[in-house]
Amino acid sequence: MDRITSLITEARTASDDQQPDMAGAINELMARLPAEATSEETAVWLLRLLDDGHLDGLRDEAGQPSSVAATRALLGLGYPHAMQVPPERLEALRRWERRTLPVPWGPLVGTLLLAAMMQCFFVLMSDQPRQLFGVSAECLAGEVPCPPAGLSAWFRYEGQYLVSTGLFLENVLAGVAAVTVGRLQKVRPRVRLGFLGVGVLGLLTWGALLALGYAGVGWGAFMSAAGALAAWRILKVP
Repeated sequence: MDRITSLITEARTASDDQQPDMAGAINELMARLPAEATSEETAVWLLRLLDDGHLDGLRDEAGQPSSVAATRALLGLGYPHAMQVPPERLEALRRWERRTLPVPWGPLVGTLLLAAMMQCFFVLMSDQPRQLFGVSAECLAGEVPCPPAGLSAWFRYEGQYLVSTGLFLENVLAGVAAVTVGRLQKVRPRVRLGFLGVGVLGLLTWGALLALGYAGVGWGAFMSAAGALAAWRILKVP
């Protein structure tokens, strides 16, 4: 609480460039109050900050007002402190939570489309062409030895392509979610987390496939991961 008070004092006199960073620090500390501070003392202090208008005009880089963060902290303290929140502050919190965010669908779709094209290119140009059901036409004709049965053979001829298809579909689904519901403030972080998950999974798959000797499909997984991570950055909360 002392740290927040100090930051509020500094933020009120800070420049326009510095103020969002300070407000972000204030909002982060506000979010920790219900779990780390004494309820009664904290509630009285938060109500005084709101009533005196010390938080008015302070917004973090995402645009969240510090007064909204304080209202959410008060509600987090539970009964009876939540009952003391002024109605106008509750309405401001509701408006903030219903706020929609612009979706940069042009750069987003362009990035994912380019990543998909590059992934398909590397998969199709891989040094191990696809053979349906693990058996090629040359094998059936007796021109070349048929591959051995077993899990390793299945992965060599089928599994690696299923992995690539899975990464491709995950990016497609994340892209559809970003364009359709990514504008919703509550959903946006989850969509971004989905892109981040696809990116991390793609990088792990890339390393594993390269280690196993599947360079073409491996680099395809890398392209999928790069597209997902780029989309994660593009879809940041303004």
